[in-house]
Amino acid sequence: MHRHWLFPPTIAALLTSPIARADSPAESPGPFAVTLDGHILAMFNQTCRSTSSDTVECSSGTSWAGLHLAPRWRASDTLSLGLLGALAWRPATQGTLSSDGSSTSFNQRMWRLSAEARGYPFTPDGWQPWLALEAGVASLRDSITYTGYPGLSDSAVSQTGPVGALAIGVDFLFAPPFAGGLELRGMVIPLGKQPPDLGTSAQQATAYGTLIGASLGLNLTFQP
Repeated sequence: MHRHWLFPPTIAALLTSPIARADSPAESPGPFAVTLDGHILAMFNQTCRSTSSDTVECSSGTSWAGLHLAPRWRASDTLSLGLLGALAWRPATQGTLSSDGSSTSFNQRMWRLSAEARGYPFTPDGWQPWLALEAGVASLRDSITYTGYPGLSDSAVSQTGPVGALAIGVDFLFAPPFAGGLELRGMVIPLGKQPPDLGTSAQQATAYGTLIGASLGLNLTFQP
């Protein structure tokens, strides 16, 4: 006698439904995406700033913390085009303290506004490697606050120039429509070597020259 094993009706229905079938096509994400990135940026070259007529402070390299927001449109399977807006700041505040009780605090900010093109060399399931080219404008702002006689005073200047960058990254689709990933970005920002005056007492803004740096970031992408 041959025995025939049959699935109960409820199990059979699950196995043959479109949701349970392994060969059911996944819903493709839309062409629009927006990425929020938090990163650490290191600038490698020496920068100097005159704090008085006979004093110059120099740094062999600087560290920045930053964020960027990047909306983009997937033009094809291998290319997306978009914009990138970024803000970075020096985490440590610099300054001076005098014997008469007066003090200064010095801060630096950087913003970038760029166009970005991303290329996708291949599209495996569940993760997405990419390469990007960024071109735009960057501005670095130095500000100094003086506290003392006769009161509080602020002064700030900005230096603006072009920015170019190359980036490589990977995104992992962990909870559609959200993806998380990593990126490494190298950039160049050529600025003038002659900085403007900042405040009084022969102080000047930072002489940046041509900045060369790299950033490492974590990002979150929303792609409905």
